[in-house]
Amino acid sequence: MVGMHVDNPLELQLLYSYKLFLDEKESFNTENHHPEAVGNEPEEKMETSLPIAFFLDVTETQLSVTNDITSLLGRMLMVTLLDDKVPTIEMAEIHDLKSFSENQFNDKIKNHRKIIIFSDQWPFNKDQEATVFSELILNETIIFWSSSIQVIMNNAEVKKDFAARLKQYFSNA
Repeated sequence: MVGMHVDNPLELQLLYSYKLFLDEKESFNTENHHPEAVGNEPEEKMETSLPIAFFLDVTETQLSVTNDITSLLGRMLMVTLLDDKVPTIEMAEIHDLKSFSENQFNDKIKNHRKIIIFSDQWPFNKDQEATVFSELILNETIIFWSSSIQVIMNNAEVKKDFAARLKQYFSNA
């Protein structure tokens, strides 16, 4: 125990490949939780989310472009940096845009740091005044709205433009 004493506990972070300290949004796995222990009231489990969320029409994308959407989105992430590291698909959630109502979508985006929507038209409010490849602010959350994956993959110029704008979106804090 004497050898483990440090003045700054954050120095211990370098010894482990996983996080030692939790953010306010994270919680411990409470499988060993004993409700009869003093001061431990059963709490509702807080849902922890991955930092990146992709929203797209999964069925249409699979039919027209590729069946392996996961690897395609993972390759797209390779042009970006998140917290000075190249993010991987394991850091992302993929959601079928068709299964969300506008309210569900607004609730879901609050749980992620980076949100990318692949859709040629804005899926909810048809009066949305923005163009694709733009950053929008919804409920104090900045999202990146892009053309559908089919449009991106079928045109080399659009693909380059998408990659540049996605990289810029991730570089913004």
